Amino acid sequence: MTEAVFLLGDSLTQFSFSDEGCWGSLLYDYLYNLQGRKGTMVINRGIYGFTAGEYLEDIAGIADEISALVQIRVRVKVVIMLGTNDAFFSTDIDQYRANMTGIVTRLTEAGVATQDILIISPPIIDVTQWNSTSHQDEKLGHEANVEPFAKCCSAISSSMGSKFVDFYGLTLSRRSEKLFVDGIHFKKLCSELLFELLKSQL
Repeated sequence: MTEAVFLLGDSLTQFSFSDEGCWGSLLYDYLYNLQGRKGTMVINRGIYGFTAGEYLEDIAGIADEISALVQIRVRVKVVIMLGTNDAFFSTDIDQYRANMTGIVTRLTEAGVATQDILIISPPIIDVTQWNSTSHQDEKLGHEANVEPFAKCCSAISSSMGSKFVDFYGLTLSRRSEKLFVDGIHFKKLCSELLFELLKSQL
């Protein structure tokens, strides 16, 4: 059976086929070559800077794309990793929950089975590293608290029947290692850690 794996998210997903942020390319190589799933497509729909709310506003086109594939009997799986920009910009957690729930609902309406949706909790943000490498107008004047967004992802997965990967917890436990290029975007080690979490889920 032909299958399509959609990767939805922000720049952490957009850059997932880059040299450092390579978790998407690692996933494709694993599914296509190592598992021999030659009909597998991995489709990157990461959008730089997007919060969950902005993604929900923009999801109609992606939902139509998914629906068209479902209609020709392509099995569609979806990986969602959103929340880093919500933590960065201090989005209200109830609004974040509503936005993420809305995204999952829109995907199921497009024909994706809930068990084929995988939500990844956003990783930690290294504010000190970010502030030391970013432009003055991008510096964070507050601690980016990712934990509430990570917990929200877990709760949404439980209530809606989707899969869940706790990437926040893993990055928190490995925070002494060099995980990020700039405090947010992944070094190769971080990408490899995420890939190892994902490969058994897809």
